[in-house]
Amino acid sequence: MATTALFRSPIRIRFGDTDPAGIVFYPRYFEFFQVAVEDWFNHWLGIDYADHILRSGNGLPAVASDCRFLHPSRLGELLEIEVRITHLGRSSLHLAFTGYVSGELRVQGHTVLVNTDLATDRSYPFTGALRQRLEAYRELSRAAADDHA
Repeated sequence: MATTALFRSPIRIRFGDTDPAGIVFYPRYFEFFQVAVEDWFNHWLGIDYADHILRSGNGLPAVASDCRFLHPSRLGELLEIEVRITHLGRSSLHLAFTGYVSGELRVQGHTVLVNTDLATDRSYPFTGALRQRLEAYRELSRAAADDHA
């Protein structure tokens, strides 16, 4: 579970991720961000993402998302998506994503997720172990931001 480093999800860029020029087709980055969220839940937070969705009755839909494409990423490269918490609300989670290939910055994105009760489609507060782990990661994210300032 938790370490003192920000989580990075390694994603190999495959043929199906690219356009005819061999460059990542831009909507795929939003899918990569979702992969990073699921990996972060499973590996850093220590909470099985599928269980959180399927067994707890909670969803985490994205309600806002944006992306900046800084340099092209290509077929065969290993893109590492770093996850940071920029804001943790009662039921909302603002995440920043930074993508690197061999240390070179390629993409930056932001997503707002809302913890939702799937039976009512209403927001639901983060509680228990999930809340504690999100708070710990938020502090780690703040410390990392301070180190880069």
